[in-house]
Amino acid sequence: MANNTPYLAEQITHKTLSRPFLIHHTTVSYGMELALYLHYHNEMEFFYLEEGKVDFIIEDEPFRVKAGEAMFIPSGLIHYANNASADNADCSFHALVFDATLLTEVLPHYCRHYIYPALYNARKSIMHINKDTDCHNDCNNKILELLIPIFNMDKSDIDMYELELRGRLLMIWQLMYNSHFVTVHNNSVYDHIYPQLKNCIDYIDNNYQENIELTLLAQTAGMSQGHFCRVFKEFTGFTPFTYLNRKRILESCRFLTDSSESIAEIATKCGYNNISYYNRTFLKIMQETPSDFRKRETSGTPTTS
Repeated sequence: MANNTPYLAEQITHKTLSRPFLIHHTTVSYGMELALYLHYHNEMEFFYLEEGKVDFIIEDEPFRVKAGEAMFIPSGLIHYANNASADNADCSFHALVFDATLLTEVLPHYCRHYIYPALYNARKSIMHINKDTDCHNDCNNKILELLIPIFNMDKSDIDMYELELRGRLLMIWQLMYNSHFVTVHNNSVYDHIYPQLKNCIDYIDNNYQENIELTLLAQTAGMSQGHFCRVFKEFTGFTPFTYLNRKRILESCRFLTDSSESIAEIATKCGYNNISYYNRTFLKIMQETPSDFRKRETSGTPTTS
C-alpha cells in the first residue's frame, strides 16, 4: 500500500468473476500513517479491522475503530482511515465491497424496502459495529459472528462459498435492519418518497454541470420547495445544493486527474462560473486546493491491496 492516494473514485473493479462483490485483505506496514486512502465507490462496504487501531472518517464523521470491530459504509460516501495504533504499528483489515444487487436480486420486490435506507439515506445508515457489553443487546456481536467467517472463506473457488456469502449477508442485513435501519426507515410513506427522491438524485448526477434550480428539483419530486428541502436533507444528510456542490467537486477530481485542462476550464465544465468559489468549495470538501490535489494525484501511480 503506497503513501500517495489514487483518484478519489476508486478504480478497482469490485467483482469476483462476474459476481457483484470483492473481498480483499490489506496490511498497513509499520510507520505508515495512512491506513486507507481517501476515496468513494458506488458499492456498499463492510470494513473489518483485524489488527491495530484506526481513525475512520466517513464524510466528516469520525469513528475510532479497534481490532475486532467493523464499519458498514453505504454507497457513495467519501471515506478514509488513519493508522491510530501506538507508534504507527502494523494494522490489517479486511473489506467486503458489494453492489446492492447482491441482495436485491435474490429478494422479491415487496422486500426491497429493507434495502432502501442504505441506498437513499446513506449518511444515517452508517454503522460502527463494535463489541456490545450489554448481554441483552448483543446484535453487534451476532453481526460480527456472521461477518468474520466471510473473510476466512477459501476464495479460490467461488462455487464453494457464494451461497453461504449471500446467506450470511441476508442474516446480517436483518440484524442491521432490526437494530438500526428500522429507525431510519420508520414510516411506510417513505416507500413512496424513496423513488421520488432517487429521480432527483439521478437528475443531479446526470446534469450537475448545468444551472439547476431548486424549483425544478422540487417539481421533479412532486413536492413544494420547503417540503422537498426538508425531505432531501433528512434522507441524504445533505441539503440539495450541498449535494450538488459535492457532486461537482467529485467530478472535477476526475478531470484534474485525467485531463490536462486548466483548473479554470475544469471549474467551468463542472458548473462553476466563479473560479474563486470553486476553489473555496473544493478546499472545504477535499481539505486541499485543486492544484495540490492535481499535483499529488499525478505524482505517481499508487498501489492498493
